[in-house]
Amino acid sequence: NYFIGLITGIFDNLALKTDTQFGINFPYKTKIGLHNKDFLTEVRAKSPNIRVHINSNVEFINAIYHLREQILHRDLLDDVSFESHDNGNEWKANFVRIPKEVMECLDRIGDKPSEYDPFSVWGIYKIHDEIFLEPYQFSIKATEVLGKFVDKYLELLGYPIFNRGTQQF
Repeated sequence: NYFIGLITGIFDNLALKTDTQFGINFPYKTKIGLHNKDFLTEVRAKSPNIRVHINSNVEFINAIYHLREQILHRDLLDDVSFESHDNGNEWKANFVRIPKEVMECLDRIGDKPSEYDPFSVWGIYKIHDEIFLEPYQFSIKATEVLGKFVDKYLELLGYPIFNRGTQQF
């Protein structure tokens, strides 16, 4: 639950920085965000490259905001423990129930079955009509995608490029 709030906070800060840096001065500060169509129209006019970058990552952004809606405005994500003893393959995992929209966004990103785990590379596990997410696997994949997204976004905002892993801090 906290992880999703952190990611949307990053998205919101990128949007606020974009508003300030390009002098968009969007009239509704609380509505500035990478998911607001009116704000994104303004971004396209000021920086088409940033708008293209956002658009090329829209499914990831939408997946995060769908989870945010469930967490902040409806219910916290329910934990579900699952255990399987299928065909001699025993495994246990903790999952959270997620809306179908999240799975659909991740499918469009290119989610696929994991080679070694019973859930997908993004952590999706579907049984019957229910859709679950394995939080650890999702967090790893989301952090990887978020890092690449933010690095490119900051580059488009004019910040110096750095090579992750080679720069010493």
